Amino acid sequence: MINYNKILLSIFMIGLACSCSVKHDKTPFDSFIGVWQTSMEDGIYHEKWTKVSTTEFLGNSYLVQGRDTSMYEEFKLVKGNSDWLLHILFEDEAPVIFRAKDFSEGNFKAVNPKNDFPQIINYQKTTTGIMAYITNGKLDTLFFNFTPSK
Repeated sequence: MINYNKILLSIFMIGLACSCSVKHDKTPFDSFIGVWQTSMEDGIYHEKWTKVSTTEFLGNSYLVQGRDTSMYEEFKLVKGNSDWLLHILFEDEAPVIFRAKDFSEGNFKAVNPKNDFPQIINYQKTTTGIMAYITNGKLDTLFFNFTPSK
């Protein structure tokens, strides 16, 4: 006689195992993957986010002024032992490292209180793009309203 309870339990367990493995492939930062742009006084600023693995994202930013493109910075977001670290890399300079805090799907804040400016970097995914700002926690704040790059 066929034991339907055991068959149903087996199917349920296989489904549960599959769904758990899919969840582990996703990170709170996946919604930033892509190329984003925002208009600035001196041109169009772009950021490109790429997922290398579930523990590492790479990116760069550049400014397009007419037909000229200039690199601004490179960055990487990596998971350490217990924290996510955002490394901002400028050409010929030591990286500035920020600790990601308060992150959830499509939202994070990275802080480095020892850096002059910025001390806080904040990203929030919206329905139309990404709202970001950098600040020193006082009056100096720059806002960026990113939309998907065309």
